[in-house]
Amino acid sequence: MSKFLSSDESNKILLGTDNFSSASTAAGDVIYECIQGSVAWFGLTLIPIFINRIERGATAVLLAHKSKRKAE
Repeated sequence: MSKFLSSDESNKILLGTDNFSSASTAAGDVIYECIQGSVAWFGLTLIPIFINRIERGATAVLLAHKSKRKAE
């Protein structure tokens, strides 16, 4: 499970949508713009866009491993 969560294949599940784009920041992070369904609001059509960052690394893998051990 931790191998899957640390891969790009899990982005769609972690972000909650397959309608996203990504961009790298100067700090080396990857920022995702997640486009949601449109919403009618007082005669306007709004399209919410959420900005997300997925943190992956030794800490994230360690937390996934600890959660797995608790479930066993």
